[in-house]
Amino acid sequence: MALGPQQLLELYRQMVLIRQTEERLEELFRAGEIYGSLHLCIGQEATVVGACASLRSDDYMTATYRGHGATLAKGTSLKGFMAELFGRETGCCRGRGGSMLLADLTVGNLGCSGIVGGAIPAAVGAALGARLSKSDRVAITFFGDGATNQAVARARQGEGPTLIEAVTYRLAGHMFGDPETYRSKSEVAEWRSRDPLKVLGERLKERGVKEAAIEAIHREADAALEEALTFARQSPEPEETQCADHVYV
Repeated sequence: MALGPQQLLELYRQMVLIRQTEERLEELFRAGEIYGSLHLCIGQEATVVGACASLRSDDYMTATYRGHGATLAKGTSLKGFMAELFGRETGCCRGRGGSMLLADLTVGNLGCSGIVGGAIPAAVGAALGARLSKSDRVAITFFGDGATNQAVARARQGEGPTLIEAVTYRLAGHMFGDPETYRSKSEVAEWRSRDPLKVLGERLKERGVKEAAIEAIHREADAALEEALTFARQSPEPEETQCADHVYV
């Protein structure tokens, strides 16, 4: 089914928010305001936004440690997301998960895994639980090509799951500080010309969406980011005496 201009505009709005969030996080990490490691999904926004657009808030999702975009696309508030990256009590994991281990049960995000392929069995378990309880909930998982040697055997045997290969390209390095010696600048430049935001922006114009409307979306994303950053910076850090709370069952 073809999407109308307004539906496409909403998808574009989500993609812009994710892109500008990732770019801002890179600046914050470089400035030392957030810690740990940072795995950006710049260039891969269309995959998570398109997939999550069909899900309900009570459907299940898991993802890899590169899960910022998936987390926001599934419905986590920008304020809760940003506070989590800052390690604050108001974060979606109350500051215990951080960049790599985001989760938000209120919108069905069962968690991002730092183990390659680790999110796949969690999604399978969620789907099995939905079937046993006779629920119509569905489960989706996002994983990179490094995990395919753990995902494909079951799919080949025709035992139920649908495997979708989304051919996309990460424009940022593997993580912040990556020298990217495994690819050439010309390769990145070629894929940058196919940037999903650029492609969708052009399609929106072809469908009659005005340039002013597209520019307004970028300004709205900037404003939302500033509000989320203020919220995160002003939020309290977890008390040291509570460091193990909400961590162990």
